[in-house]
Amino acid sequence: MEHVSVLADEDVTDRPGCTHPWLAGLGRWVHDRVGEPVRDDLRRAAPDLVGVLGPDEAIRHALVVRCARLGWELTPANELFRRLAEGDDGESGSRWFRTSAPRRLVDFGALFVDVCVATAVLEPAARDEVLGALLLDALAECRALGGHVTEAVTDLEGNGHVLVLDA
Repeated sequence: MEHVSVLADEDVTDRPGCTHPWLAGLGRWVHDRVGEPVRDDLRRAAPDLVGVLGPDEAIRHALVVRCARLGWELTPANELFRRLAEGDDGESGSRWFRTSAPRRLVDFGALFVDVCVATAVLEPAARDEVLGALLLDALAECRALGGHVTEAVTDLEGNGHVLVLDA
């Protein structure tokens, strides 16, 4: 995520303002849990993370569902993964998602940790591939929701980036 902040001409941080906080969090979590080959793939996707900001509620919901689908695929008996994977229409806050019925608060970070635990049954290379795909698929889905930068190009003087936003 530091590379994303540099591409967006922001101060170097792993929490760039140019990327939805939940998507940036997923990026940090995946990056910190995979090996170098997958990290190389993620570095190439960094420009695509620039400017993915909204719509907020839709991105939160998409990320919860995407993580839950992977968790459910790996642990089919997990009832929470099943309900969330089926698109439980709840509400969300800055780091949590409340399921609709019965009401239950789910911390997005804890959900991702549960997904990582579910991937523990996989060989390390397969786990890395699955987690890398989770982030790249989530990124594609979030970009499809709209409100993102369509280009990030260096200006002619090389002084930074010109961001071209979708209308």
